[in-house]
Amino acid sequence: MANMTRHQRMEEKREQAAERQARWDTLTNEQKLADLDRRGERAEKQRKRIKKAIAEASAPKKGEKTADKAEEKPKAKGKKVK
Repeated sequence: MANMTRHQRMEEKREQAAERQARWDTLTNEQKLADLDRRGERAEKQRKRIKKAIAEASAPKKGEKTADKAEEKPKAKGKKVK
């Protein structure tokens, strides 16, 4: 960084940030949490967002049958007998 103009330094930092972001984007959510742990980062808001994304990914989608509901027998439709 010696003998660089201010604009050259800014451009270099911009390129480095883009490289870091590209690497981060390739990680899974579990890998992102592990990376934060490895680096000793608190990053509480970021951890919260990642954990929420993990929970949403593992939750069943609306209208999607879960394993326990898929095994239930369909209820008979018709008149109820008293």
